Amino acid sequence: MLGLALTGCSNRELLRQVTTGLCVPNARLTGLAAPCRQVVEDPGFAMLRAPGERQHFILVPLRPLRGLESPALWRPGQPNWFGLAWRQRWYLSAWGQAPVADERIALALNAPSGRSQDQLHVHLACLRPELRQQLWQLAPSIDEYWRALPVALAGSRYQARRLSETQLRAPDFFQALASQPPYPLPDPRLSLAVVALPSQDAGRQFLLLAGRAGSQPGDFGSAERLLAADCQGTTTAPATQ
Repeated sequence: MLGLALTGCSNRELLRQVTTGLCVPNARLTGLAAPCRQVVEDPGFAMLRAPGERQHFILVPLRPLRGLESPALWRPGQPNWFGLAWRQRWYLSAWGQAPVADERIALALNAPSGRSQDQLHVHLACLRPELRQQLWQLAPSIDEYWRALPVALAGSRYQARRLSETQLRAPDFFQALASQPPYPLPDPRLSLAVVALPSQDAGRQFLLLAGRAGSQPGDFGSAERLLAADCQGTTTAPATQ
């Protein structure tokens, strides 16, 4: 039912209506968050599976929050929705045919022009394999400072910087990003993605990508286009908490 409702939907408030109007009451009354997979009331988010895709999940805050263009997102006290989504990555292994390695996983937040819903939601899925190879090759030249990538990714231009897992999980992630933004914030054209890098130890590193809708023809600011429909071909250690 949820998939049919959201696919091609012209109601840009439907995602919020589903999570707060159906998932939350159902979780409280029955213990089952249907049609969501889970509701966590503190700090307040719901997890649901993207319509029509087996290994693609969405974290949706329960509070009203339109997206990256919302000034409230960048103020103190806002939960770290990216960090919370990363902690839910076990869903990808649970819904796959094999464990999904952390280094295959990516997160995405779209710009207003690249999304169908006006409630902030973080996409959790695997990175497209061809883009993963490109980014892993570029990673050694990327440090903690923003720099433009020399190639387009899925039809969009991005700036990139390196993140540690501690930074990704930090409660003040968005406030820290606002202190060193890729573009003046809030920006109605901004999209963001987080891409995990290979790691041989506990100190996992990530690339934080920042795009702007209109960077080239056909770029609507949909960082979600970096993500694969499933996680086929993933191997090695499974994702952990």
